[in-house]
Amino acid sequence: MGRHRDSAGHAGRCGPGATGENPPGLTAASFFFGQSITDACLPWEDTETLLAMLAEAAQVRLSKHSS
Repeated sequence: MGRHRDSAGHAGRCGPGATGENPPGLTAASFFFGQSITDACLPWEDTETLLAMLAEAAQVRLSKHSS
């Protein structure tokens, strides 16, 4: 899981207003509204991993609400 957290922190550092500090974990504050996670700041392999994590989390959330 640490690698994914590093990727999210990396994406956050590249955005406008970023401080260049690595955030302690994966949080909503690591991202900026409207910023593409497929920009040059994040390698495609990490983008694929993050999208897979998002899809899995969405499925879990949807299954909880449909029960």
